[in-house]
Amino acid sequence: MENSSLTHKFSNYKKLIALAETDWHSAKSGRICELNVTVKSNNYLTDQYGRDFHHFCTTSYVGLDHHPAIIEGAMQGIREAKTLRRCGR
Repeated sequence: MENSSLTHKFSNYKKLIALAETDWHSAKSGRICELNVTVKSNNYLTDQYGRDFHHFCTTSYVGLDHHPAIIEGAMQGIREAKTLRRCGR
């Protein structure tokens, strides 16, 4: 049996890019990429084509980015750290 750690050592990037190009073309022709959105309210957005939608790729869809306790906790952490950068420990 062939050692699996020696199998598939190289990627075929040319094939990968060719396959991805088809998907990008489909996304562009379907107008689901290159979106410019306007935030209408908590997690309620409208794109440049007039479509309304919710964004489920962040915690905003459950309202956490607008929750007063979450915002206050973030502000308290920033005040204590006196920076927006992560401090090494």
